[in-house]
Amino acid sequence: MADTVFVKVESGSIWQSAAVLVEDLRIGVLDGPDEYIFGDVVAVAPDREGGLYAFDRQVPALRQYDSAGRYVRTLGRRGSGPGEYQSVSGVVVAEDGRVWTHDAGLHRVTIYGQDGTPIRHWPVRSGLFDNNSLLVDSNGNVFVKIITERRMPGRPFSGPFPIGLLKMDIEGNILDTLHPPPNRSAGYMDGPLGTRMVWTVHPLATVYGVNNAYEFTVRRGDAPHLRVSRNYARLALSDMEWDAYEALRQWEILDEGPAEHSVPTPRQKPVYRGFEVAEDGRIWVDKYMPATLRPTSPPRAGERPEIPFDEPPAFDVFEHDGAYLGELVLPNRVTPVWFGSRHVYGLAVGGAGEQLIVRFNLLAPPTGRAK
Repeated sequence: MADTVFVKVESGSIWQSAAVLVEDLRIGVLDGPDEYIFGDVVAVAPDREGGLYAFDRQVPALRQYDSAGRYVRTLGRRGSGPGEYQSVSGVVVAEDGRVWTHDAGLHRVTIYGQDGTPIRHWPVRSGLFDNNSLLVDSNGNVFVKIITERRMPGRPFSGPFPIGLLKMDIEGNILDTLHPPPNRSAGYMDGPLGTRMVWTVHPLATVYGVNNAYEFTVRRGDAPHLRVSRNYARLALSDMEWDAYEALRQWEILDEGPAEHSVPTPRQKPVYRGFEVAEDGRIWVDKYMPATLRPTSPPRAGERPEIPFDEPPAFDVFEHDGAYLGELVLPNRVTPVWFGSRHVYGLAVGGAGEQLIVRFNLLAPPTGRAK
């Protein structure tokens, strides 16, 4: 077993609050050409020229846009033949410019050439419908998100689903399976704000931790594991927030049964929701933030109650060695979907409810540290 290096962040950050995310691209309209009206974008992948590919599940369509956000072309179409798709859940652009997709509906990976024509495809035994379900590393290895354990009839999984990665070469040959961390049910308490093991499995690193404390572990192949912790006070819920989450828990008891939601809503928020591993290997910790009340309509009888609070998407960013770089906050109602060393791509909601693709430029002082 690899040794473990312990990193304790007492205070301060390398960026010292000097890093910001500035929006520099927005694609999408409420009314206009079809190519700019988005219904349900589930995958965004930037290319090497500053453009991007996006899959809109509602159409469905895999579209390419240039660095200025102008529509270029649509790759493939709905169907089950070569280059066609049903429900793409992962898109990546490889180093050579080819576009790879994972279609959970058709259970296959497809490769498109730089000119947009389909080159080949092969079957993948994964029907997991999870966004960003496909990854390709710099060596040409392909990784698809899968359920790594077989579910026994009548016996549901205890705790979170065992999501890992299937590793294949560019010919579709299976090379390995990257499993989720052991004891994934550690600390698991159901409910809207329950404590649970949180993890992400990525070719560059597996990151996991129990989210009732600011601590997580990073595994990178044969390198020593990192155990990162940080002095941090959990955020208290206001009385109105607690009432909203408790109302949701009570609804879930009626909908799913008391055994699944027997733990009362806590008075403090968990520390984090999850982790993201950026293309440069940095760790982004998706943490809970103070919330602001927003107007909502009361639910109809029997309808799932809505949490009438917004939290800005906020991340603590850590370097490869566990050094704490700093905090980055995005605007409300933006869901980040891709993380890089200089850009973050996200999905936003416009003033009239339209879906938008947005890009943020990461402005940060140089760290002098190896990437």
